[in-house]
Amino acid sequence: MDIKTIPGAIQASDADAIIVNLFEGAQPGGATKAVDQSLAGAIGDLIESGDFSGKAGQVAVLYPRDAIPARRVIMVGLGPREEFNVDVIRRTAARAAQKARDLKAERTATILHGAGAGELSIEEAAQAVAEGSLLGLYDYRGQKTDDRPEPRPTSLELVIFNEGDIPAAQQGADAGAAIAAGVALTRDMVNLPPNICTPAYMAQVAAEIAEEVGLRVEVLERKQMEALKMGALLAVAQGSDTPPRFIILEHNRERASELDSIVLAGKGVTFDTGGYSLKPKESMGTMKADMAGAGAVIGAMYAIGKLNLNLHVVGLAPAADNMIGSHAYRPQEVVTASNGVTIEINSTDAEGRMLLADALVYAARFRPAAVVDIA
Repeated sequence: MDIKTIPGAIQASDADAIIVNLFEGAQPGGATKAVDQSLAGAIGDLIESGDFSGKAGQVAVLYPRDAIPARRVIMVGLGPREEFNVDVIRRTAARAAQKARDLKAERTATILHGAGAGELSIEEAAQAVAEGSLLGLYDYRGQKTDDRPEPRPTSLELVIFNEGDIPAAQQGADAGAAIAAGVALTRDMVNLPPNICTPAYMAQVAAEIAEEVGLRVEVLERKQMEALKMGALLAVAQGSDTPPRFIILEHNRERASELDSIVLAGKGVTFDTGGYSLKPKESMGTMKADMAGAGAVIGAMYAIGKLNLNLHVVGLAPAADNMIGSHAYRPQEVVTASNGVTIEINSTDAEGRMLLADALVYAARFRPAAVVDIA
């Protein structure tokens, strides 16, 4: 979906659907009031009848019958004013976008939820609306063989009343779109079946996004990990025929000496049986998603590259299967991590901290101001 900012009044839009909002228990104000007046009080009637209260997540559709150029008005509830924040905006924008999709609206236009009575800046509100709208429309099709439905809506216009606010709104919308793209990338990897989303596949994705957004990428294979004495990670990987990878993404490497360094490290267990500390069958069905921490790191680095943040950021994604076999590690073994610390294995289902142990040792070489590890 294409998102752009345009100047004007929402009631003048000729989109297939326009989107306005209401706080719970409130009367229409701002742009919503302007639309209500153009509709001869139809929104007020909806509230008065008790059919719309502004409760969080509530949605209603009005048909203007040529009172305004738009074909439909989508009303979304913001919930209580005192509980309002950017997360409410994201959820509200998502609900509105989903309703527009259900209505098969091609072109939509929206006010910026929160930029008026919500007391958020134009940029903050635009970013949250863009994020929520795009992520609300996320639909994983992956390996499905049926016909893909037409993507709707195809465009979203953020209608800005004050033309001087357009640059801030566009900057926010662009940031929201970049973040949503990173989240969608992570969701795609998590949704993939484990025979596709292997450590090598994750490394391939990392290389592709690095080329797209200008990141440095390096992928360590087993021999390189052995040279670094990553005994914790390699102990987990040794039970699988699928070889491990240690993925390193770096933003602003050439400016590392002048910028603060942040390291993101994510667990990338591409399938987790639990090893010999075997998971129960009820838990096994979701274990393809045990690589989500590493997926989140790769998605975050994609967004960071798109946003060109003024930081030196390193993403570390150690990836391996945790399987059962004649070479798999066992409870009561003792292995040695890359900093020389020995680890006694009480449970082979504690494999995530084994991967992250060697990743955090590796992170130290960047002398980071902060490290975020994601399991």
